[in-house]
Amino acid sequence: MNSALPWMYVCAALGLVLLAIVLLVARRDRRGSWIKARLRRLRPVIVDSTVKGRQGFFRLDGRYLGRRVSIQIQLTRDSSDVFQFIYLDVPRQFHLLVEPKGPDSSRVIEVFDASTVFRTGIAELDQRFTIASRRREDCLDALGRPGMSALLQELFRDRYQTLRLENGRLEAKLWFVALDTLTDPTAIERRVQRLYQLCELLVQVRVREVDHERLRDVTCPYCRDGILNEPTIVACSRCQTPHHAECWKEAGGCAVFGCPGGDELRLEPTQRPSVRRPGDIV
Repeated sequence: MNSALPWMYVCAALGLVLLAIVLLVARRDRRGSWIKARLRRLRPVIVDSTVKGRQGFFRLDGRYLGRRVSIQIQLTRDSSDVFQFIYLDVPRQFHLLVEPKGPDSSRVIEVFDASTVFRTGIAELDQRFTIASRRREDCLDALGRPGMSALLQELFRDRYQTLRLENGRLEAKLWFVALDTLTDPTAIERRVQRLYQLCELLVQVRVREVDHERLRDVTCPYCRDGILNEPTIVACSRCQTPHHAECWKEAGGCAVFGCPGGDELRLEPTQRPSVRRPGDIV
């Protein structure tokens, strides 16, 4: 009889382990259902949305004010940390990385993108953020726009680790300890709204005046017709070549062979006397 006691202890221990596993799985299932239910509450705001989820990963895809948006929530194995990623489409080929300075900084940019880090010359940005880009000229124009500095400061009060704009998509990464705070629908809606405002600032078409006479003999690189034969003219911010606006749209960007592609720059022809300066278009 005594020889059977060890086996009884072993069986009891195995039973407790199995019970713990069952309870853990049930708890995870309840938590997953709760997270997906909270994400579904965003459907009136994020239209045409779908919610998917599996163990430790949950995702909502849809559209916000015409832009595609994706919200992803990731949990570490022990759920001690939770991360949120928000993605928004941006119809411009920017490259921009932003992260906060200070003891809580992830320092991802400083480690992996150190060669592209630069100072903007805007004191309130340089003091608070590490900023990097492979296309600094375009970013300097965007970062200097009215409201940009205040919006970035407001965004990073909300536990953002990094903002990354690349390949036509804005990625915002947030880190939290409290799952309830991270999945709050009202807070998520506020984050998406602010990121949308950031996208709108980034895609504003810049306008530059150029002497009408300098465009007289210029042709559009896409249709080969005279550039002044159409009412709306744009130029590539990278190679500075003028295009018809409709041709730019049809070509999907700069039509100059070999140009890596820049952003759309609106040109306003004027009748002012022609005075050539270094860096002028045409």
